[in-house]
Amino acid sequence: MGTVTVPVTLPNIQGTTNLINIDTWTLIQQHTNPYHMNYPWLNYRNGFGSPPSFYWLGLEAVYQLVSARPHMLKLEVLLNNGLFLMDQYSTFSLKNETEKYAIHVSGWMGSNADVFNYSPKLGMCHNNQKFSTYDNYNSGGSTNCYNTYGGGWWYYATYCQSSNLNAYNSYFVYYSKVNDSSVQVKISKMYIKATI
Repeated sequence: MGTVTVPVTLPNIQGTTNLINIDTWTLIQQHTNPYHMNYPWLNYRNGFGSPPSFYWLGLEAVYQLVSARPHMLKLEVLLNNGLFLMDQYSTFSLKNETEKYAIHVSGWMGSNADVFNYSPKLGMCHNNQKFSTYDNYNSGGSTNCYNTYGGGWWYYATYCQSSNLNAYNSYFVYYSKVNDSSVQVKISKMYIKATI
């Protein structure tokens, strides 16, 4: 099918939002090292960038899409060591902005590990965490994860992250079951797809 750009109008978003659809999946994130994604809350809310270097559809646009009907989430990651990983969740949703776009995923399947729900080494969970940026930190705990890792993400309060697809340089990592650790990422993509 290929790549198709679809302009749509979504509630609570000014103007038109361009959805990038690739083989029926909508791209919501793309990050290629070494491009940074250190942006304030407003940018993560409204979206920024363009593929292939870095792209973020916007939390509000994603929230509007997944609130209208059920969606699934797919993560594709190419690690610096050459390993390609794909993880998918049959259920994906976000809370609204008042609830800081907290993420919920379930129904993991894939070639790697359930990175949002469990990291065997650290016992951490990104699932059900609120989204944080440097100017809107919502992860609780005494550690400001953003100051260390950069990039907006659903940080876990105690250990911050096992995976962060928006961080910068050496902190741009993804948990690899094969390596039993978080490994530096070369390219990441996140997609959503309606299930009904």
